[in-house]
Amino acid sequence: MLGRITSKLASDDPANTPTAEPSTSRPSTTTTTTANSIRNKSTLPPLPFTLNNRPRQIRIAIFTVLLFVEAGLVPLILFYALKLGAHLSVTVNLAIITSLVGTFSGYKHSQRQWAMWFAKDGEEWRPIGAGRWGLDMSQ
Repeated sequence: MLGRITSKLASDDPANTPTAEPSTSRPSTTTTTTANSIRNKSTLPPLPFTLNNRPRQIRIAIFTVLLFVEAGLVPLILFYALKLGAHLSVTVNLAIITSLVGTFSGYKHSQRQWAMWFAKDGEEWRPIGAGRWGLDMSQ
């Protein structure tokens, strides 16, 4: 099937068509439709979602800043504050930082797990088509 489609695409190429062909002949609509659908595979359909909404842009910006602060700045500040201020070993220092940053992640993980299993609106939290005990990649 793919060979026929490829040969159809190659025959639609103006460089491969003979010049003696009359200009009034048109390829069948099936060939044109098939060729156009293959050529337009890289074009995705539009989503019913837009970022041209000021409150949405503000929420995305706040989320990005908080994510950067939690994952980037807080561990660095804690590392050097504990290293220089408390004179702890690097191992103890990293253990403290990991436990502080991981506490929030563990809390959010547990909250989502609870919502997936026991909440009345748990279907909204689960992957599409999954049952009550169905989990996704992040769980």
